[in-house]
Amino acid sequence: MIFTGEKKDKGFTLVELAAVIAIMVVMTGVLTLSLSVIYNEDAKRAVALIDDELTEARMLSMSKSGDFSLTVDADGDPKKNKIVIKRGTADYKTINIDKSVLISYKLNEGSYTTPGTDLVIVFDKSTGSVKTVNGAPATANGIYEIKAVAQRGSNPQARLSLIVNTGRHYIEKD
Repeated sequence: MIFTGEKKDKGFTLVELAAVIAIMVVMTGVLTLSLSVIYNEDAKRAVALIDDELTEARMLSMSKSGDFSLTVDADGDPKKNKIVIKRGTADYKTINIDKSVLISYKLNEGSYTTPGTDLVIVFDKSTGSVKTVNGAPATANGIYEIKAVAQRGSNPQARLSLIVNTGRHYIEKD
């Protein structure tokens, strides 16, 4: 056999092909986990925004003149959620919520509203308790649960509870 000095490469070896496939499988797994974490954060972020704005609306109600209210407003479309703090009838502050998140709420052990249903909360100026919800007097000893459901991934959820008697609220941990 005479060696001519040239090597004839005709493709990948089986070991090289197996290594490339193994790397692709690992990268796909990492990407899947990363997307799942991102989708879970959408619902958590929406509930955190509502939590922050509930705090602000309650503090404004107790400290400034005029009536302040917080509205989780969907304009009849569950994908157009926004949080609006109003002073009287004028918008004081508006924050948009990610359109991939659906917001609904319920009182005590009732059933959740249809996503896209507006929620209007007015706090009592002297005590900070919830005065009215959607124009009706708040139910004494009631707890409103606000739920955000992300519409991507495996529909992760996050919940916030609002205690009527005190106006305090907290994000529920799963």
